[in-house]
Amino acid sequence: MIYIHRTIEDFILKNAGSFPCITLYGPRQVDKSTTADVLFGNRFKEITLDCLADRVPDVIEATAPSGYHPYKQKEKHFVGRFLRNHSIYMVGTTTIKTMYDHPVLAYGMERAICELVKERDSYDPETFLKALNRYVERKDADSQKLYEIADTLKVSKQVREIMEIVRF
Repeated sequence: MIYIHRTIEDFILKNAGSFPCITLYGPRQVDKSTTADVLFGNRFKEITLDCLADRVPDVIEATAPSGYHPYKQKEKHFVGRFLRNHSIYMVGTTTIKTMYDHPVLAYGMERAICELVKERDSYDPETFLKALNRYVERKDADSQKLYEIADTLKVSKQVREIMEIVRF
């Protein structure tokens, strides 16, 4: 098989040392895993999240605790988001296991919904509503936890107003 080099490779390699995680998004069967393998070989662990998202983001966003300082990012499709308070960074986190049984720290559904509401204007309305509806339809959705996290993140009023609308 002949590998076709991607224009994003230089960007990936340039930023690889600045972040603890790199995410490659794209449609199915465009060689995301092959590109990672060509660039890094088996030096890094791979987590595949196939079929968990139905849209490719326009912007790559990373959230990190305060004290984490990668060099300045100038690319227009990258957004770094750094929380000043480590305790806020940890609110609503959970440890999940990868398919290879490695523990990974991630935001739980309720934290993700709070972040979605907090940054509502930066999301496509269809994506915003689809995420809220999917959350409400889940049997494991925990509204008490959602409101506790919303209080901590100071988005309680917005979350309550939006959830009242979505539930009907």
